[in-house]
Amino acid sequence: MGEQPHTQRRRWWKVGKWAGVSALAAVMVSTQFVAADAEVSEPSGELIANGTFSKKTVKPWWSYGSKAELKKDALLIDVNKNGAELWSAAAGQGDIPLKKGKQYTFSFDVSASKNVEMLAQVQLGAEPYTPALAKGVTVGTKKQHFTFAFTSPLASTDKGQVSFNIGGQGDGFSVVLDNVSLKEGKASTKPTPKPTGEITLPVEPPGSIAPGEPAPSKPDPTPTPGKPEPTPAPGKPVPGEGPFAQTSGLYVDPESNPAAWVAENKGNPDAEKIQSNIADKPIARWFGEWSGDIQTATSAYVAAAGDKLPVLVAYNIPGRDCKGHSAGGAGSPDAYKKWIDGFAAGIGDKPALVIIEPDALAQLDCFNAEEKKARTELLSYAVDQLAAKAPNAWTYMDGGNAEWIAPGEMAKRLQSVGVDKIRGFTVNVSNYFTTEESTKYANAVNDGLGNKSHYVIDSSRNGKGANGEWCNPGGRQLGEDPQAGGAGDALLWIKVPGDSDGACGIAPGAPAGQFDPKLATALIAG
Repeated sequence: MGEQPHTQRRRWWKVGKWAGVSALAAVMVSTQFVAADAEVSEPSGELIANGTFSKKTVKPWWSYGSKAELKKDALLIDVNKNGAELWSAAAGQGDIPLKKGKQYTFSFDVSASKNVEMLAQVQLGAEPYTPALAKGVTVGTKKQHFTFAFTSPLASTDKGQVSFNIGGQGDGFSVVLDNVSLKEGKASTKPTPKPTGEITLPVEPPGSIAPGEPAPSKPDPTPTPGKPEPTPAPGKPVPGEGPFAQTSGLYVDPESNPAAWVAENKGNPDAEKIQSNIADKPIARWFGEWSGDIQTATSAYVAAAGDKLPVLVAYNIPGRDCKGHSAGGAGSPDAYKKWIDGFAAGIGDKPALVIIEPDALAQLDCFNAEEKKARTELLSYAVDQLAAKAPNAWTYMDGGNAEWIAPGEMAKRLQSVGVDKIRGFTVNVSNYFTTEESTKYANAVNDGLGNKSHYVIDSSRNGKGANGEWCNPGGRQLGEDPQAGGAGDALLWIKVPGDSDGACGIAPGAPAGQFDPKLATALIAG
């Protein structure tokens, strides 16, 4: 959404949306080093150099927007002046080898002079700075130990990077890092108990964003004060029509980000309300470069749905998000064609609802004429593949939101990619416009299409409408439950409620795509 006004932007999702956030930290590096003593070899398998800071030097660590120095065999990062973003002050290390598809364990000790948010990343150390892991943590005055397990989705490289971003939180505080480690191999998902103050957080590959443990038993939902009761029951089929008629209701993903968080935080006082108000609802699953073998991933997902109707989102277009929070995507047109081939083939003849590339048409204005043509051709190719290989799916091309692209212009863009070959288009994906506003816009777009198309609306966070902000705004509310029908084909929760739009708004420490219980409970409370 890079070039669009914030009032028109929508935002999502999957881990790794911080692809560009630490780019400045990687490029505009201000090093604060102490002279080196004799070299000391690292432990076998250790990819971080001088992670225990016992070599009487800060090398090869860099710092930006802060001063880094040794303190009692630890790295003291002193923040004096920095800007408004987390990347405004950072420390890190580059030239780290990473292998595609390999599992890694990333761990570190950290404390701070006051409570602050920190973004810990393992990422590509050069353009486009794509993350393999991005996790926001809250750091306090008591030392904590964090451990994250992940599988790298990046192309194999010897130019990986770790970074810790701590800016945008005032001046005159410090953070202390120690025992920073990155090793190949997966940490146990059931670690032995650690002393108080140590936290182990195993993480799945970005394809599922968070550990995919089965959801716990589901408590009886209790109404939320002030939250309107939903209209028709979720998953109500449309008699005699398409995939709704072939299934028995919308699929509730037991490995969604909210469900995974609840499974890991059963003792948290917010767990029950997040389970009943969000995790128990049918929510879309997003697929991208983090998903591993894409045909295997989509095939497994539609198979797991059984006689329920799954909702899948293809989100891997090259140049995704115009280098915004959700930057990334396939590395070339040919790579995308291969990917979308597999995406469609994995769905096969199973009934499904499919959303193609949120924002991709609305963002055409941030490209030159040649790039626009290339993107339009790829979206047309995606339409053709899904029409041919997923005959029992209703497929929808994303059509922006109510205040982004004029309806007549959006109709022309949808026509240019062959929307007439699929079921129709989507509106309001990851945005906040009310169902009424979205319906009015969708009907206007459909007028431009000769009223020959169908649409679905993302109602996941539109209970109170938009307030002019797109990135984790406060005061928003869950919308109507996912359900067939309404003004269009369905109201769907395409954006996962509680997943961050980026390190901004009321969740400055949560990178895009990471589930944050604060965001979830705010949407529940309204």
